[in-house]
Amino acid sequence: MWFKSKQLHVDEKAATVRRKCPQCSNEVDFRLVWNKAGLAIGVPVVSWFTDAAMISTHNNYHLGCPVCGYLEKITRAQAKALRSTG
Repeated sequence: MWFKSKQLHVDEKAATVRRKCPQCSNEVDFRLVWNKAGLAIGVPVVSWFTDAAMISTHNNYHLGCPVCGYLEKITRAQAKALRSTG
């Protein structure tokens, strides 16, 4: 599941989106989840365990279901709006 992944990060300060999950059909608060993407520079051995030592060109943003782990990609502008209202 995404909430156990070291590569995906949950933005705790962002607002949640209440909706029905298309995968598990539960009515839940979707969380803002992001990961580093694109070209990256980092220490190879360390990047097996964490991406904290990596510098990447951009991030990918998703809304994630906390029950089943379903991810839906969103734009950077939508993620910024969730962060500003959170």
